[in-house]
Amino acid sequence: MKAEIVDLDASVHQRVQKLLGFAGTLSGAELALVERHSAECAQCEADLAWMHKLGAVQPAAGAAPDMETALARLESQLGPRAERAAGAGRWMAPKWMTWALAAQMLVIAGLGVVLVGQQPAQDYRVLGAAQRAAPQANLLVMFQPGVSEPQLRMILRGQEAQVVGGPTEAGAWLLRVAPGRTQAAGEALRHNAAVRMAESLEKAP
Repeated sequence: MKAEIVDLDASVHQRVQKLLGFAGTLSGAELALVERHSAECAQCEADLAWMHKLGAVQPAAGAAPDMETALARLESQLGPRAERAAGAGRWMAPKWMTWALAAQMLVIAGLGVVLVGQQPAQDYRVLGAAQRAAPQANLLVMFQPGVSEPQLRMILRGQEAQVVGGPTEAGAWLLRVAPGRTQAAGEALRHNAAVRMAESLEKAP
């Protein structure tokens, strides 16, 4: 007799376990069976309580999800993280900006040095002081084609001549020698094989 009761209880337990999945939709005899058995079986009572909790959390079938509630819940979870990320960005930004500004200042300083170095040095002049006149040429000289630079330097050094300008479109050079030596320097240059022409630019007395 006891064995039959055990078998009956086992079959009822298995049936109730199958019905627990539909605990929220049961009615009539099935609901009464589940409630009666759960009052006697601790396992089924715990399972039934779990199903009730799950049903309370799970939305009803066919119901549209509450996007606003879900979004609010998500924002509440992400809020502290976003604030921490923003705080980290604020701490990192000044460091990055410091390096960028330092590099920019170095570039500006380097350009300033280059530009200052390219400007010709100028003598200090008091306002109203006369401008220093550029040396005026007093000889016009044309050299033979193919004359090397060392030869030119040697010729000019021999006459103590200074190049003032040139070459012109015709290939002439403007030279200046010491006052009073124009005629002598021109004569000496005309006798040099490397010189095609040498003419004085001074007015005849």
